[in-house]
Amino acid sequence: MRKTSPLRVLTKKSFVAYLAVLLLFWNEMIYPFIHSSLWDTLTEEDGLQAARILIVADPQLIGYRNEPALIGPIARIDSDRYLSRGFFYALRHGRPDVILFLGDLFDEGVEGSDEEFELTLQRFDSIFASYKSVQKVYLAGDNDIGGEGEYVIDSRRERFRKRFPNTLSMKDLGLRGVAVDEMNVFNGALRNLTAASSDDKLSIMLSHAPIIRSSVAARQAADRHSDLILSAHDHTAWSYSRERAAAAGSSSSTFERTPIDRGTVVEATVGRTQRVLELQSPTCSYRMGVPDMGYGLLTLRRIDDEADGSKLQLQARYTVLWLPGRYPQLFSYIVVAVWLLILVAHRVLYAGLRSIVLTRNKNVKQNIV
Repeated sequence: MRKTSPLRVLTKKSFVAYLAVLLLFWNEMIYPFIHSSLWDTLTEEDGLQAARILIVADPQLIGYRNEPALIGPIARIDSDRYLSRGFFYALRHGRPDVILFLGDLFDEGVEGSDEEFELTLQRFDSIFASYKSVQKVYLAGDNDIGGEGEYVIDSRRERFRKRFPNTLSMKDLGLRGVAVDEMNVFNGALRNLTAASSDDKLSIMLSHAPIIRSSVAARQAADRHSDLILSAHDHTAWSYSRERAAAAGSSSSTFERTPIDRGTVVEATVGRTQRVLELQSPTCSYRMGVPDMGYGLLTLRRIDDEADGSKLQLQARYTVLWLPGRYPQLFSYIVVAVWLLILVAHRVLYAGLRSIVLTRNKNVKQNIV
């Protein structure tokens, strides 16, 4: 009787199973690590230290109402793991001084109950855990408190601010003289996030929704209050720039818009004599219906034209830490799972037919005897 080699037996019985395990390790561990190692570091060539800001936009943690009952728990687990893994690598790579959350933190912040809000908050804290020494700024998006199609209700806004307190000191970042404001494009609300001082010479505007291509009122407010704008909302990455009202006329709405692709690094000088610059960050969630997801990474360094700092400017460098696509990975799992099911079904069917044939042959031999 010819012996079958162990390798041949292994190939026949376990090839697909080993392939599934290898695919799991590749998708969940190996490829994300390799992918993150190719991100741009935004290292300052002259060695001068710059403030590093990691931007988290539109994570939109899946809620408990809009997902099918059977798929919902699986979808939440997979989406949360994707967000957590991407944030882990972005945090390790970016080594930020500040983490800026640009709104739409929850998908069902408006329609969810207080209990569902607290459950989602626990998941959020687990996903985006970081060092206590890192400053954090949280903006509310329309999915958190309303604004796009719904009224911004005070109770939602206060609940958000209570659960997401902001800590921001520009002095600790080496950016003394730079004020930071928040604008809600949907209702026109404007508030200061840093203690105002007489030596504030530049201003950074934070907004969930883009401003430069927004309403006339928003653009005028940007002219008065901002030199650099950081926004999100559209789930894609863009760079906008616009002449100030004094240079272009108060009614002008002309602006330049450039997509931020993989490998792009935006470099610009920010100051009162420069064009208003807006950097729009993409979503970090694969559930938002866009092919490319990522975390924004921004460095800001002071440039003083004069010894007394009377002409303060900032050197800004921005890139996106692009994430691996998730749907191709899920599709690969489905292909392997279907393959396994076909092999199992084939083996069961073959065993059943073989049993029938053996039984029939046995009966035939008994009848002959």
